[in-house]
Amino acid sequence: MAFTALYGQGVTGRIQGTVRDPTNAVVAGAKVTVTNQDTGYRAEVQTGQAGDYLAPNMPPGKYTVSVTAAGFKIAEAKDVVVIVDSLTTVDFSLQLGTRSDMVQVMSAAQLVDTETSAMGNDISATQVTELPLFGRVYSQLVQVMPGAVKTGIGSSAESGSGIGANGSITAAVNGIVYQGTTFTLDGVSDMELENAFQNVTPPMDDIQEVKVSGTGSSADIGVYGGAQVNAVIKSGTNQFHGTGFEFYRTRGLNANTWANDFNSVPKAPYRGDQYGGSLGGPVKKNKIFFFMGYEGLRLDTGVTYTYTVPTLMEANGYFPTNIFTKPIYDPLTGSSAGTGTNPTPFAQVTLPGGTYGCVPGQTATNLPSCTVYSIPQTRFDPVAAKMMAGGIWPGANAANPLAPTNNFSESLVETNPQQKFDIKGDFNLWGEDRAFVRVS
Repeated sequence: MAFTALYGQGVTGRIQGTVRDPTNAVVAGAKVTVTNQDTGYRAEVQTGQAGDYLAPNMPPGKYTVSVTAAGFKIAEAKDVVVIVDSLTTVDFSLQLGTRSDMVQVMSAAQLVDTETSAMGNDISATQVTELPLFGRVYSQLVQVMPGAVKTGIGSSAESGSGIGANGSITAAVNGIVYQGTTFTLDGVSDMELENAFQNVTPPMDDIQEVKVSGTGSSADIGVYGGAQVNAVIKSGTNQFHGTGFEFYRTRGLNANTWANDFNSVPKAPYRGDQYGGSLGGPVKKNKIFFFMGYEGLRLDTGVTYTYTVPTLMEANGYFPTNIFTKPIYDPLTGSSAGTGTNPTPFAQVTLPGGTYGCVPGQTATNLPSCTVYSIPQTRFDPVAAKMMAGGIWPGANAANPLAPTNNFSESLVETNPQQKFDIKGDFNLWGEDRAFVRVS
C-alpha cells in the first residue's frame, strides 16, 4: 500500500511500523493510536492491506503507541521518541486474546535510519544545554557534525548572533564554505542569505532539539550542499517546568596572557554576565499550552586600539621630507591657479635643532628630519584645524611620540548588551489538528 502525506517541514517527525499476528501474517484494518505523553495530543490511523501504518506530522516528544484489532490483545509501546525530520519505526506482533488484555511492547531506538541515505545528527535538549559552548550560541553545535571544520565569523559588528562567542559560531561541512550552511527555526528560514548570519538566535534553554542534516538530505531540507540546521523551540506540556541560570565571568577569574605578564601589563578589563530562565506549562490540560524564555547578556571587554595621529611637528604644518619623500604641492599655484595644473611644491625649510624634537642631521626614518615642507596654518582645512584645536585628534602617546605611524594607543571597555526572548503558544484544536504561534 502506498502512503501519500504532506509533512510539516522542519517541525514534525513520523511513526511507522508493521502489525503482524503470531503466525507472522500481516494484520490489516488494525487501529493504531498514537498519544503524546506530555501534551495528550492524539492521532489514530489504520493499518493497510500490507499491515503497515504511518502516523505523520507528529510533534517531537515521547509517545505511547497502541494497537487494537478484533480477536487480539491490545499491544502497547511506551516512550517512543519522535525526532524532528526523522522517521521512528515501531513494529507489533499481536497475541490472540480479548481487547481487555494488554501486552506491553518494548520499543528500542534505531541506531541507523534505514529509510533514507541522509546523514546527520539529532541533538537533544539535554545535549544542547550540557555540551560546552563558550558563549552559548547554539549554531556552534554544527561543529559536532562529521566532516565539519570550525570557521565563520564569530562576534562581529555585523553578526548579532555571535555576541558572546569566543571564536567561530558555525562550520564548513562537507567541504562547503560556512555560507553553505542554512538555518531554520521551527521550519522557517532563519538567516540573512548574503553572509549566512542568523536572524534569530534563541536562548539555549529555549531549544527542544536541533537537527543537523548533511550528506544526502532530501530536497525539502538541503539548500546549498552544506549542512542544514533546524532548531525547534520548546512547547509547554501538562506539567509545569522551569529553568534558571547565570554564567558569570570576570577579570578576577581569568588568568593573564603570557605576553602581558612578560611586559608587566595588567589583565585587560573583562566581565561577562549571561542570565535568564524559562517557564512552560498548561493553560488548559491537553488543549492549550504556553512556553516562554528569556536571556540577558552584558559583555564588557577590554580592547586596545592603536592609531596614527598627527605628530606635534605635523600639527604645526611641518612635514618631514624623509617621511614625505615626494613633493607636497600647493594646489592653489600653477599656470592656472586652483586647477592643479603645474603647481609648485610648498617651500622646504630647515628647522633649528630641538624644534618639535628635530635633531640636526637626523636621517632615521622613524624620527622627523630637520628638512621639512612648510604648510602655513592659514592653509589648513577649517574642519581639520578645529579638530586639532578642540582635541578631537589626541596627541601622540607612544614611547616615541615622533614616530610617523602607530603613535597613539588607547584602551577602552566595549559593552555589548543583548536581550533575547521567546513566547510560544500551542493549541490542540479538534481531531488531529494543531496550531502554534511564536514571537521571538
